[in-house]
Amino acid sequence: ADIERKDFNAALSLRDKAKSMEAIVLSLKNTDLQKLVRQLDLSVYARVLNSTPRDVQTKTLDALSEGVAERIKEEMQFAGAFPAERLKREKRNVVEVYKKLLEAGEIQEGEGEI
Repeated sequence: ADIERKDFNAALSLRDKAKSMEAIVLSLKNTDLQKLVRQLDLSVYARVLNSTPRDVQTKTLDALSEGVAERIKEEMQFAGAFPAERLKREKRNVVEVYKKLLEAGEIQEGEGEI
């Protein structure tokens, strides 16, 4: 918001380059999404998913094995969501893990709904 007030065009450019956790999840192939989720604490990721749109939840759960998906569903049901600040921090962590996997060549940048 601060950048937008100072330089609207720069803010638009940054917004185009910055990918939200939700956009990343939606853009990844299922195999790459599986690799990403394997690097995360499932109970933490489940609580993050509680705060995402239904399409992000569905994409994640459909990409995972039945057992892992069931574990995440249970965590989502019983653990609830994080407070706003913690949620932002955990989403940033997912994005950082994504970037590390990208840089290591373990996953490919998604071509889906970004």
